[in-house]
Amino acid sequence: MSVGKFIITVVLILAIILPAVIMTIPVPQHTLAQVTFNVINVIPTTSAYEGSVAEVYCDGSQCCSNVWGCPNLWGVVQIGNATMDPNVWGWEHLYKNSTYASRIGTGRTRMSISSGRVVVDSQWTIKEHPKYNTMAYHEVIYGAKPWGNQPINHQFLQLPKKISELPRILVGVYYDLPTSVPGNNFAFEAWIFPDGNNNRAAGPGDYEIMVQLYIEGGSPAGARVAEHVVPILVDGQLVYQTFVMYDCRTDAGWRFFTFRSTTNYVGKHVVFDYYEFIRIANNYVGGELTNMYLMALEFGTEVYTNRCSSFPCTVNVQWTLNRYYFATTSSSTSLVDALSEWARVLTGTTPTTAITPQPTTTTITTTYTATTTVTVTLTRTITSPATTTVTTTVPITVTVPLPVPEVVVYQMLQKLYLIVKASGGDLWYNVNSGTEWGSWQPLGGVFADDPAAAYVDGKVYVIGRDANGGIWYGFIDTPTGSFSGWTATGGASPSRPVAVATPKGVYIIVRGSASDVWAYSIKTGSWTKLAGGATSDTPGVAVMGTKVYVVIRGLDGASLWYGVLDVDSDTFSGWSSLNGAADSTPQLVNA
Repeated sequence: MSVGKFIITVVLILAIILPAVIMTIPVPQHTLAQVTFNVINVIPTTSAYEGSVAEVYCDGSQCCSNVWGCPNLWGVVQIGNATMDPNVWGWEHLYKNSTYASRIGTGRTRMSISSGRVVVDSQWTIKEHPKYNTMAYHEVIYGAKPWGNQPINHQFLQLPKKISELPRILVGVYYDLPTSVPGNNFAFEAWIFPDGNNNRAAGPGDYEIMVQLYIEGGSPAGARVAEHVVPILVDGQLVYQTFVMYDCRTDAGWRFFTFRSTTNYVGKHVVFDYYEFIRIANNYVGGELTNMYLMALEFGTEVYTNRCSSFPCTVNVQWTLNRYYFATTSSSTSLVDALSEWARVLTGTTPTTAITPQPTTTTITTTYTATTTVTVTLTRTITSPATTTVTTTVPITVTVPLPVPEVVVYQMLQKLYLIVKASGGDLWYNVNSGTEWGSWQPLGGVFADDPAAAYVDGKVYVIGRDANGGIWYGFIDTPTGSFSGWTATGGASPSRPVAVATPKGVYIIVRGSASDVWAYSIKTGSWTKLAGGATSDTPGVAVMGTKVYVVIRGLDGASLWYGVLDVDSDTFSGWSSLNGAADSTPQLVNA
């Protein structure tokens, strides 16, 4: 195929954005009282649970667990202040029937306690993809997980607990990953319910908030909706980490937010505040979580099969959880102060009781001096019971600004998808991984217009209009590069279609054959008329949260109108005048 034969207009899809930040560092001054932490070791710290095992296996005819027998994909075993569960949920649609269970393949997942660590060994030979290409979530559970799990709590953090009453929950974790085939993540989950009742399944009105510190071979569920810079600790050093936020409405109806770190962490002691991510999610939904209940906190690894391009396919994921704890403190303490104080606890630079025999009456003044070499000098003046000055120099890695910095942000593209229409009407695509372009790959088809495209859940959806006006779509699976083929939507348009990614999948917006406006959900396979509008042109479309904003030119070819489709409630606002006029196709962008 000759590039010189391409139609000039192309579509660029940005699959993932990885920000790199250059900053100038201010010299902050903080004066704070002593911060008190309550520490909960989540994994065993005594030999009482040494040798404990939770195991799930499938032998080609049935699936069983060493806890609950056959058929089963779960096996919950207590390990001190938590439980562990292999949770091979990806086969839940097959395991109960022996005929269907034979389609799974064979293998086992074993979680055990060895030398005070959680050791996970998951080895399978599978015959087909599990649901959503996610085979399992091998996990450690704290609190009252939904679906009727027996609550396991510590006196310092009793769950369920109202969101408005939560402390800061600094989560400390250290894990190793010797083997990962074909892929996995390391992810934390928080379940939030309006009623505090864990003796039921999650459903409409409930929330799941996931924090991913590592992901390879898979993609977060839902549409990317925001980026947040959140301070964390990495090996005792303060790092301002970028997290990409995704929003998804699950098939069972609950809302699922994912915060994906743009840096993968393995073999590091990482500390983050779960309260901060719950706060961000609560702001995103307008405070809806405030009077709801935090049910459980979980940590584990989702096992992905996206990279299984043929079957049988080998799954071999092995990891070790060496350290896992919570350190709670008042939510009134700023996040940076809480992390900084905890970093000093980890490095042993906090004054001991020998220096401060009465901590409740001790006043500590901490002064930070940051330089461009990112060295922090801490000067502590203890005024009671006697005046003592202690000066310590601590190196800290800071990668993004403190509260009021001057920042210059550059974006480094990790994957670009270029989609073009050749002179024969067929579509092609190329991928840039951030360094160079790859080879051209055919998508086929014969189309009359330039393509539209949108990215959701690891798939680049491509939309085209044929010579008869028919609207078609297909998707490129980004982990494997395979193309699904073309599917007809059953609709037609006299103008080029547009597409947007939403928390409920990709929507196609078109001008109808009668110049009316229609929206098509790829997830549900249904068309919805945006009643009352009429246009002679392609609409302009952009997404904010769960709302799709649509701007059109009226049939007079000049007047501008807008309407809002809420994909969460499946309602349309109707059309309102923008009191303006244009002689070209409107363009809408979310900045």
